[in-house]
Amino acid sequence: MISKDTRYDRILERFEQAHPYMAENATHWMPAGRTSVVITMNTGRRFIYESMDDTIRLMSFSPDTPLNEEEWKAEFKNRLKDAMRLANTNQRELAERVGLSPAIISKYINGHSIPNVYHLNAIALALDCSLSELTDF
Repeated sequence: MISKDTRYDRILERFEQAHPYMAENATHWMPAGRTSVVITMNTGRRFIYESMDDTIRLMSFSPDTPLNEEEWKAEFKNRLKDAMRLANTNQRELAERVGLSPAIISKYINGHSIPNVYHLNAIALALDCSLSELTDF
């Protein structure tokens, strides 16, 4: 299949076991958070594999093209949910830690809004994750 990085061996092994056909046709991977990786197929299509719940999502954007606002919202909400699950944090707790209302956090979680850079940094600190785990910067 593809070369591995020891930090992600378990994630890639789980991917290979759960999705052998995809693993056989994968040409490249890169980290996309603590529990997920981006898998590039021999066709050029890219998928995000989330090992915590064994889900795969097609990336609707190209790495050479910046995300439009709707794609950014969709990608951010998935990454935020993953980070919250890893931090064992609910919406109310995150809102309190960040200093925002639960309604604002709900907009982020449901993909209706995206945070500004200040709030994005506060969310990353509250969830003990990096900005790159929440975004594709």
